[in-house]
Amino acid sequence: MPFKSKAQQGFLYAKKPKVAKEFASKTPASAYANLPEHVDPYRPENQLYAGKKRRARKNSRTGV
Repeated sequence: MPFKSKAQQGFLYAKKPKVAKEFASKTPASAYANLPEHVDPYRPENQLYAGKKRRARKNSRTGV
């Protein structure tokens, strides 16, 4: 998986260098110039559970 932002790249090199090296091997050299500083979390493609709906949970006391 290639890096998605410069912030992700910096975090991975600081906290998880093995994972960062793996990502760096899969990121083409030309992509580094186009990496955004941060990824917009409000864009649908960047949300973790973009298309999934959550199921309503029943309340154990009321049964609703």
